[in-house]
Amino acid sequence: MLSVDRQNDIVQRLFKDKSVSVASLSSEYRVSAETIRRDLDKLCSKDPMIIRVHGGAYRVTPDGDPPYSFRESSRVEEKTRIAEACFHRIREGDFVFMDSSTTTLYLSKLIAASDLHLTVITNGLGIINELSKCKNIDILGVGGKYTDATHSFVGNTAFSGLSGLYAAKAFVSCSGIDLDFGITHNSDD
Repeated sequence: MLSVDRQNDIVQRLFKDKSVSVASLSSEYRVSAETIRRDLDKLCSKDPMIIRVHGGAYRVTPDGDPPYSFRESSRVEEKTRIAEACFHRIREGDFVFMDSSTTTLYLSKLIAASDLHLTVITNGLGIINELSKCKNIDILGVGGKYTDATHSFVGNTAFSGLSGLYAAKAFVSCSGIDLDFGITHNSDD
């Protein structure tokens, strides 16, 4: 297969699946991982909507986030370090709010492996699933409209569900940080 044909196939895959991995493309096209990396670098230089990341690439979607499954398996080392730093700030008996980010999902895994008695408030389905196995964790799930893009419950019902709930600590992620505007997110929900 010519490189231009392979690159066109990769672009089509990015439109369909939103993300690709170097390993799977290398295996599928029977070329080296380095060849795929060069293909992805070339595609990124042509299309600013294609973002190159360690181990693959993703296509920016209208909400600005890569697919949840891709985010969950990317930057694992960094998310693990962040989760560990957050975990050391949690104390026995705390009421903790955790958003639906994949970084807080890593934090929930540390909490699940601990003996801490906590109350966790969350709108994240993954976090609810992770902590639901723990007898020492009380979960207050925030309802709302479920969105598969973030594996979370969002919208006015979610905001209403938070009304009157208080937590000692909150662990949240954001889409960006701007020196003038502060913490930003790419979705009203």
